[in-house]
Amino acid sequence: MAFDRAWTYLDGLPPGLLWRGVLLVSVAIRVALLAFGEWQDRNMAVKFTDVDYHVFTDAARHVRAGLSPYERATYRYSPLLAMLLTLNLTVHAGVGKVLFAALDLAAGWL
Repeated sequence: MAFDRAWTYLDGLPPGLLWRGVLLVSVAIRVALLAFGEWQDRNMAVKFTDVDYHVFTDAARHVRAGLSPYERATYRYSPLLAMLLTLNLTVHAGVGKVLFAALDLAAGWL
């Protein structure tokens, strides 16, 4: 019953306001997950960050050194991704995670 009342309320909102609310909640969830992931990577044995992220960063190291990202044996992605993720090496190790979250939000917006 509470769900029906909530849906009726949401159904009456202007579409622009509803989308802004969804976007804000989506941003908040991603920021919380990024923060939790950083904490878990530093404090727990089981890491939040997947091994593929380390593969991306290693490929970025190769690109920065003037080599092919495919020098990394398990790298099977676009070289543009390795070029973008050189920011992991120059700005902060989590820049790629923020970039992925932002692109995820952009895809959801579309």
